[in-house]
Amino acid sequence: MAGVLPGRLARRAWHGLRRRAARLGAARSAVMLLGDVPRLLPRSPRLAIAIARADIADPMDPAMLPLIERALEGHRSNRLLGRQADLLTRAGEFTAARDTWRELAARGDATAANKVRLLEGRLRETDPAWLPVAPGAPERLAPVSRRRILHIAKSAAPERWSGFTIRTLQNLRAQRAAGLEPMVVTKIGWPREAGVTNVPARVTFEGIEQHYLDRGPGYAPRSLPVDVPLQDLTEDLVPLVRELRPAILHVHSGHRGGELVLVALALRKRFGIPVVYEVRGLFESTWTPDLRYAEHAEFFARRLGQETRLLREVDGVIAISQALADDFVGRGISRDKITIVPNGIDPAALDVAERDPALRERLGLAGSFVVGYLGNLDHWREGIEVLIAALAELQRRGRDDVKVLVVGDGTRRRSLEAEARRLRVADAVRFTGRVPHEVVGGYYAQMDLFVNPRVDERAARYITPLKPYEAMALGVPVLVSDLPALREIVDPPARGAVAPPGDSGGLAEAIERLIDDPATRASLGAAGRAWVRAERTWMSNGPRYRAAYEAIVGPLS
Repeated sequence: MAGVLPGRLARRAWHGLRRRAARLGAARSAVMLLGDVPRLLPRSPRLAIAIARADIADPMDPAMLPLIERALEGHRSNRLLGRQADLLTRAGEFTAARDTWRELAARGDATAANKVRLLEGRLRETDPAWLPVAPGAPERLAPVSRRRILHIAKSAAPERWSGFTIRTLQNLRAQRAAGLEPMVVTKIGWPREAGVTNVPARVTFEGIEQHYLDRGPGYAPRSLPVDVPLQDLTEDLVPLVRELRPAILHVHSGHRGGELVLVALALRKRFGIPVVYEVRGLFESTWTPDLRYAEHAEFFARRLGQETRLLREVDGVIAISQALADDFVGRGISRDKITIVPNGIDPAALDVAERDPALRERLGLAGSFVVGYLGNLDHWREGIEVLIAALAELQRRGRDDVKVLVVGDGTRRRSLEAEARRLRVADAVRFTGRVPHEVVGGYYAQMDLFVNPRVDERAARYITPLKPYEAMALGVPVLVSDLPALREIVDPPARGAVAPPGDSGGLAEAIERLIDDPATRASLGAAGRAWVRAERTWMSNGPRYRAAYEAIVGPLS
């Protein structure tokens, strides 16, 4: 582009901006300018494009894409094309990213061909016409018993304890108690990725037979196009399915949503075994933490379309909440094929724990009203920033006796700690890190109020978390964001309270009302405990699963 500022002049202008911000005592402003470079485009396109070419702006922000495209009009350099392709990938525009890498591959870029193949894998996995191929001629495989259910999951206990594996294990126990014969097979690479080096072909854990598929330490599925491990898994499952001869293939949401359902549908095509899909999350909405692209990218549209196709093609659907089931019906899925199997609790493992004064002292909570959260810190949807901001608001109102206890860990912990420092409430927030599941009851006991402050996001609207059930089982009063899936849990005001999602002021007001009303807190705690122990035990899910299977294969008696 004629007249573009040379790189050294752009750098000189940029450093001038940084020096000016520093002189004004606004160091953060200089950093923020990096993210605001795209705003220069309409006002000073030559400077903005020069900054982009000089690698001064944040290279990983997809907001730079319009600027990169303008720069490419003047000079289609490999460096700028590579950045464009990376940013398109980050923004979820996989088709455009693949085409850009193809252009670079044609120019002889050594890494471009692999990038093309990786993106083609993502596109193939979300192609509504694609399935992996189960080798061999189609045949009708008679089941050993109509009660035998083969569960296909991404991971399993005891090598990993998470909300996913806890739900799987507890529901398999419930199925056994309901007279079913559940078995589990995990994806290739599990439990090797959990650190197990000597992987057995099968183990029995808690009376449940678990099968592991292993291709050795050199197999690295995360480095492969995502369609390749799905084809590999399909091929490895053919002899195992023939050996086990289950009546139903029951698939649990995988790392990217329903990718394991594609494998099961290929096996159904091969053996005639019906498929049940249990949906526990909405990966199509949670593939990125960046709100600008999470539900607006090409990838979101492709994944949502593929998930709807899978729900339509399987023989039965398990939804984790009524809100999720309603969403499926709104997408054209027959309500008759949907069974709601909610999260639950194990009453024996969650007996009310006495509050340990020594632990309270060690956590620095003595003499405080403790608002607690327990869960992962990996996703912005959990709303911990909102909770921290609500604490700052409470302190402004003179509530210096309130402290926040955050039990759990995750990729966002450091940024959350930084947010607490920024709002000057770090001394009133306790981050414990990960706590062993067997002692978690002692941490719930430190909470005067349990809060789940999820923001208004698609997955938060439809997916019920496990932790509020646990808090209720232990008699802790619960306050949640006013979202459909969370309202199902607390049925306000019957057994819990609600606050407007994403509103720190509204959350602060709700917390303050409960601080000032111990009678209501006690009532909510008692009502929640009675309800969850009567209606939401894991064992009560056994008959729900049995009814779902009978609707497909007939009576199991």
